[in-house]
Amino acid sequence: MLLRRLRGIIGATAVGTAAWAGLGFLFGVMVRFRLLPGIEVHLGPRDPLGVIATLTLLGAMVGFVNGLTFAILVTVSERGRTVAELRSWRLALWTAIAHGVGLHYFLFPSTPILVVVGAGLGALTSVGLLRLARHGEARERSQEMTPAPAP
Repeated sequence: MLLRRLRGIIGATAVGTAAWAGLGFLFGVMVRFRLLPGIEVHLGPRDPLGVIATLTLLGAMVGFVNGLTFAILVTVSERGRTVAELRSWRLALWTAIAHGVGLHYFLFPSTPILVVVGAGLGALTSVGLLRLARHGEARERSQEMTPAPAP
């Protein structure tokens, strides 16, 4: 049981880290090649990584905090349940809290509206992914129950 929980925490943290690192990378590319009018990032002369790597690393840190916070919230508050067993609104709540914490502490401490918007988008995304996962599970079960055609 403990091993399963640890595996879930590590998995949620890894998924959060990878997803946010990808977003950071995309944002870094858009900033570096000036694809977003009016947005410039000045890192200073001592930044050896450059804007793309810096924003990728920042995204990974935010994702790590979001994923870890989400996993701990679900593990502590939803004892004995898997993410697939949660109701959509509860999953959205835990995801919104986790995203709000990560965004507040790493990116937007003085801009609460961006934290709220980011938390809301995270919640909507998690509910959408949950529905896709449940649809896929139901489809697999129906295919398993369908008898194979006779030769």
